Amino acid sequence: IENHEQRLLKQLNNECVRTGQEYPSHQEEFQQRSQQLSNN
Repeated sequence: IENHEQRLLKQLNNECVRTGQEYPSHQEEFQQRSQQLSNN
């Protein structure tokens, strides 16, 4: 289960990076959101 979670987080992170490159203004928001997710 942990592996699966990490894979999901990595996938989410990749999407955040890709989206951040397309929409730089949203990158910070995505980073905060992914941090919140990995804290839970």
